[in-house]
Amino acid sequence: RVINEFPLAGGAHFSISGEFESHCGLGSGTAIALAVVEGLSRLYDLDLSGSTMKRLSGRGGTSGVGINTYFH
Repeated sequence: RVINEFPLAGGAHFSISGEFESHCGLGSGTAIALAVVEGLSRLYDLDLSGSTMKRLSGRGGTSGVGINTYFH
């Protein structure tokens, strides 16, 4: 979604290490998606707002736990 909306010459490669509890309602997938969007925002000096990052991540459509804990 970020690459489709912004011309990011060169792209980026992300590597995630460590263990995440997935599918237990703690928002780990949302946190990863938002971290990638925020990383691209910082890397390419996009200065994206929280609401734009949320939209671009495609997350936060259910309980909002991951979105709220990421930003707060």
